[in-house]
Amino acid sequence: PSSQMLAVAAARVAQADLRRASAESLPWPDDTFDRVCCVNALHHFDDPPRFVAEARRVLRPGGGLVTVGLDPHTGTDRWAVYDHFDGTLDGDGQRYPPAAGIRSWLRTAVFVDVCTFEAQHFQAPRRALAALAAGHLDKAATSQLELLSDAAYREGIAGITRRAQEAQRRGETLMLRCDLRLYATVGWRG
Repeated sequence: PSSQMLAVAAARVAQADLRRASAESLPWPDDTFDRVCCVNALHHFDDPPRFVAEARRVLRPGGGLVTVGLDPHTGTDRWAVYDHFDGTLDGDGQRYPPAAGIRSWLRTAVFVDVCTFEAQHFQAPRRALAALAAGHLDKAATSQLELLSDAAYREGIAGITRRAQEAQRRGETLMLRCDLRLYATVGWRG
């Protein structure tokens, strides 16, 4: 329930009915919406199963819930943040629920036709020095970096800078990997 994020949303979408609340206690009556979408947010909620139950409550019969996010449990993602910043992959493994767990929460909340599929596959390698200069690895660029201690973040940046400069001296370019998948888990209120 961030006032700052709500202010950003209000500035971008003046006509929307925006409300400050938590995902586990949605401020709308039963049977209000046809769809509830949760994109890259479920891992930030205090009680994701409670959110799923709330989403079902505010959905009309036949309505659908979709959650979209990383699933580091698959072991398929390759990302410079995981490669160069100690603890980020393990941290995401603790923060992000596996798709199987999300499906279980939906079934417990009596959603039907529950499934997970790959919603998007990002493949965007970047030149390390250009990525640093453009701010792509600024601490506020992603929650994985924001959660690091300042010392761990500085150590990761220093390591990337050092390896990029060493590569440059050899006439090479250090490329930072980005091969990430976002998974959508969907369920319908019967």
